[in-house]
Amino acid sequence: MQFAMRFMSALKTPKTVLVTGASTGFGRQIALALSAAGHSVFGSSRSAMADFGDSGNPVRMLRLDISDDASVRACLRQITGRTQCIDVLINNAGVGLAGALEDCTQAEIRWQMEVNFFGTLRMIQQVLPLMRQRGAGRIITIGSMAGHASLPYQGAYSASKSGLEAINEALRLELR
Repeated sequence: MQFAMRFMSALKTPKTVLVTGASTGFGRQIALALSAAGHSVFGSSRSAMADFGDSGNPVRMLRLDISDDASVRACLRQITGRTQCIDVLINNAGVGLAGALEDCTQAEIRWQMEVNFFGTLRMIQQVLPLMRQRGAGRIITIGSMAGHASLPYQGAYSASKSGLEAINEALRLELR
C-alpha cells in the first residue's frame, strides 16, 4: 500500500484510477487518499455501494465481481464511457480462507484462487489492452507477505498471493 501511495503522490496531473475492493480496509483508504489528492477515483465492490469521500471529488463506486468476466467487462465499459481511459489499476480485491489444508474443501480452495489469483489476472488482461491503446498506464497489485512466507492455516491464501507475485514479476518483464 505504501508503494501505491508514494507512486500516486508523485504524479503531477490528475489520473483516472480504478481501485478494486474499495468497500473496506486498504482499498477504501487508498481510494479516499487518491480522491483527496485530486484524482478521479472509481472504487469497486461485489455489492452495490453508495459513493463516498469528499463531495467535491467523491470515490464513485461501481459493482464489480472480479471473478466474473461479464462483471469485469460491464464495469470497465462504465468507466471508459465516462472518462475514455483508465490510467491506473490498483488490484486490491481479495478474500481470505482460513483453515488447515486437510480440512479445506477443493471448492473452497478453488474459490480462494478464483478471486485472489484469477480475478486479479482477469483485471490485468482486461485493462492492459486499454492502456496499450493509449500507450500509457500503471498497474499496481496489492500483495501480502503471505506470498513470500506461507502461513499455517492459510495455505490456500498464501498460495494465491504467491501466484500474484509470480504473474506480476512476469508482467513487469513482459512490459519492459
